[in-house]
Amino acid sequence: KWGTLDTNTARFFVMGVLNTVGILWIAVSGKQMNGVLRDFFRGPLVILYLILLAISLISFFQALNLSEAIINWFKTFTGLITILVFLAVFSRKDEILTYFSYGMIFLLFYDSIGVFQGIAGYINGTENSILDIKSVYGNKNIFSAAIFVKIPFALWLYHYKRNAYRILPFIALVCGMTAILFLSARAFYLGLAFLALMYAVYLIIVKNEGTGRQRWISSVGPVASMVAAILIYSFVQKVFYQETGSKRPGKSDAIYKVTVTERMSTIASENVSDRTNIWRNSWKVFSSHPLLGVGKGNWKIAVLEYENQTSPDFIYKYKVHNDFLETACETGIPGGLAMLLFFSWAILGFGRYIWQGKTSAKVQQIWFLGAFGLSAYGVDAFFNFPSDRPEMFMYMGIFASVALLAMRTRTRPDSQNENTPSQPQRSWSVERVTILGFSLFALVSVYVFYLNFESSKWQLVVYKLYKGGKLDHPVDKVVKAFPPIPEISMLGEPIASNKAYALIHEKRYQEAIDILRRDHSSPFDSRREHFIAMAYYRQEMWDSAIVYAQQAYQIKPFLLSNVGVLCTSLEKLGRAGEAVPYVRRYINRIKDNPDGWVLAAQILWSSGDAQGTSSLMDSALIYHRGNKKVKEAQNFYHHKYKFREYQPMFDQRSEEHTSELQSRQVI
Repeated sequence: KWGTLDTNTARFFVMGVLNTVGILWIAVSGKQMNGVLRDFFRGPLVILYLILLAISLISFFQALNLSEAIINWFKTFTGLITILVFLAVFSRKDEILTYFSYGMIFLLFYDSIGVFQGIAGYINGTENSILDIKSVYGNKNIFSAAIFVKIPFALWLYHYKRNAYRILPFIALVCGMTAILFLSARAFYLGLAFLALMYAVYLIIVKNEGTGRQRWISSVGPVASMVAAILIYSFVQKVFYQETGSKRPGKSDAIYKVTVTERMSTIASENVSDRTNIWRNSWKVFSSHPLLGVGKGNWKIAVLEYENQTSPDFIYKYKVHNDFLETACETGIPGGLAMLLFFSWAILGFGRYIWQGKTSAKVQQIWFLGAFGLSAYGVDAFFNFPSDRPEMFMYMGIFASVALLAMRTRTRPDSQNENTPSQPQRSWSVERVTILGFSLFALVSVYVFYLNFESSKWQLVVYKLYKGGKLDHPVDKVVKAFPPIPEISMLGEPIASNKAYALIHEKRYQEAIDILRRDHSSPFDSRREHFIAMAYYRQEMWDSAIVYAQQAYQIKPFLLSNVGVLCTSLEKLGRAGEAVPYVRRYINRIKDNPDGWVLAAQILWSSGDAQGTSSLMDSALIYHRGNKKVKEAQNFYHHKYKFREYQPMFDQRSEEHTSELQSRQVI
């Protein structure tokens, strides 16, 4: 993590450095790389990828924030360099791909053992929840993805490496599938079913491949591994898992303690899940900008125009959880189509060639891994965001390079090698000039990723301030330490807001206001207006606070802290009646926040509506019966209301009593 808010910033930086070393190695390797470079630039996959990069550049004209577009464009560019570096490595010797795949299944074993250890801890009570089983990954779903994407290596070795070592990939298949079942990630349940269907279709197409015994082993093995995984998972569930709803491991894990069929049935019932809402808002973004999109990397900015109209807080969904949809939103129809064709060509092209019998056994063998690997990566890309997770994005480069390797093998005679090219080579071909250009771009990408990495360190400093209320560094150092890019944090927050929040914490309000006024990095994020309103509010400049709080309200109407600044400022100026519609709209929409009910009661009472206040707090108890704050407020305003009901009688008797005392004094 290296002291950053998001591990991906550190990993992209390292990935950029490694890719730069790789591309420089290729650039200085001389004639032995000429064939690789020629085939790389002529490969349909690379052409589609270059088209996607070009379209992404064009989308810069639509970008709301250019620095985000630049950073994310270089992330995509890094994927292209990854493809080239792996292609250069795999092209050196045929055996390298086999050795590499065995290395991958050992990683598959390692990850699977991590899951099994976590499940053992969960059963024994040392792990509180299945959600906590994540190894070195961000969460259990990402952990599942890391396991799932390695399964094609095991399947490939099992299908093609027909020797005594076949048992090793078979065991790896069982372990990987069992681990995915234990992690209860429905996306990869579907992924396993998808790979099984692909494999069945493949076996049907190549029905004449191998002897009868070999075909039987190829057919039965993967099926047996899946059956074994389901049996192991079901047995452990039935015998060792505690009953659903028991005190430990808790109700939150109830959905993970059901059968595979029951778990999958919940997909259709979750119509209002977070992912569904994200996709719905993303469709609105795409529909508004179908031709060029909103700019590379700018989805998380544009989607706030819709998300903020319903979201009650600043916790944003800063990724679409569907890379295909996110690409379409950011680069329009052309970019989305280019990405879709990239995966479709590798997979469907493989099917078409083997159906027509146009590939040799060697080509078919290599292309099998590329097609199945990109299919596995595509499943993750459809449900998550692997292109923003370097440890997953790398697999796209691996599998795409394998598919390119198959195409190279198909177009090159077996006797040909890199030192005896099929045609005369110029010492400075177009490919080699281009690769030098790529080297320069790779160096620039390292610098961009370094700035992003450094920014993430200071984002963590401010994040700790948000969470703990304490700033670990001098505020002047924090404000000056942020590099010029990015302008948006890893959590979707303008960096200017990070700086302003630190200054407001130190009561340096005017400096915070000055920084925010200059910031226009995220037009649909209300932090700018809200923090300015907060700074004026802290200085008791009520009129100015009202102006900016109203602007923030237009962008994000259900942010309680902003509603509070707006309504309390109006109350301070004796205009509580104007604040009533704001609090009524809030509690009509957001009923699960007790502070909203208390604020509404305060404003209604100040506006003179005593009966309405008492009735409001009676309603609040329906939603928050056990909440101490709501109960105390209900008692307080109830007694004040009853007191107000008899106030005239009290005032009359008080006056009579005062007159009587005065008369006695006169006497």
